[in-house]
Amino acid sequence: EPQRISLVAEWLTQAGARQIFITSALNNSGLDAVLDFLNSKEPLCLTK
Repeated sequence: EPQRISLVAEWLTQAGARQIFITSALNNSGLDAVLDFLNSKEPLCLTK
């Protein structure tokens, strides 16, 4: 449900999330972005 995803993304942003990954187990979408983030040299979660 796109409206629910948008609402939760807004809550996470308001709570301080810098990057939000939207994934789907139904169609296997979004995992490439997560893996790219985890494999990057300097993930945003480690820098300020």
